[in-house]
Amino acid sequence: MRRIALTVIFLLCALSCGGTAAKVAYRNFDSFILYELDDLFALSQSQKAAASEIAAGAMRWHRSEVLPGYIPLLERARSAIQTGIGEKEYAALSALTAAESRRIAEYIAPRAAEFALTLTDAQLDRFIIRCGGFNRKAEDRIREKRGDPGAYRVDQMMKTLEHFYGSFSGAQRTQINAIILSNDDIEHPELYLRYLQETQRGFAASVRTKDRTIVREYLRGWICRDPSFLPLYYRADLERAAAVRARIIAEVDRTVVRPENRRAGAAVFQEYIDAVRDLSIR
Repeated sequence: MRRIALTVIFLLCALSCGGTAAKVAYRNFDSFILYELDDLFALSQSQKAAASEIAAGAMRWHRSEVLPGYIPLLERARSAIQTGIGEKEYAALSALTAAESRRIAEYIAPRAAEFALTLTDAQLDRFIIRCGGFNRKAEDRIREKRGDPGAYRVDQMMKTLEHFYGSFSGAQRTQINAIILSNDDIEHPELYLRYLQETQRGFAASVRTKDRTIVREYLRGWICRDPSFLPLYYRADLERAAAVRARIIAEVDRTVVRPENRRAGAAVFQEYIDAVRDLSIR
């Protein structure tokens, strides 16, 4: 079900709405989520109808109640890219984004719980089997990291930086590589895989209790990664990784980024702002 949660967050989060393709995906959320659910659980016709209704309601709510509120956050991020991002500002923007994820989780969890309680034991067994394919992606990341840990670290962080700052010159990339490698590791995919497997089994176990409150609270914590929900080993790793990521971004912003990178970053966030305005229901 975390696969569904990730889909929900991706499609309903304003930071993922930039570009024509993503806007098309957002507008077709109902169909996409139904496809994902059917793939995981092999839904009955009545379950498909219920899932479609929930998804359509979530879309209406998000477009009218949530999307307009993203604009000030995105404008703040655009300003930070233009003037410089320090660790404190990065942390503040991350906290605001996490708060929006919690808001989405609070809306989705009770509705998703009602749907989840219709799942049969056979459908839950299928879910665990189907999750194996998703987990193999995490296993691939583990093998990739073991093959060349340094290159893996640089590649993962460089993708994030170039998304927001545009392309870097060869000299800039050399500087960035040194900054990344001088800091602690960001990703521990083996811990992520452990967390995935535990929560997949945990979701199925919560549904088998047939207790509405247990299922709702499990989904709420799982969807937004509420700190109280996370196992200690994974919560500590996420907190450590967030601090390292903030430190790297702040140092790159301070010592490597040029005016043309700031212009590229501002353009990215302006694209997000325009997309959110276009998708919002006023």
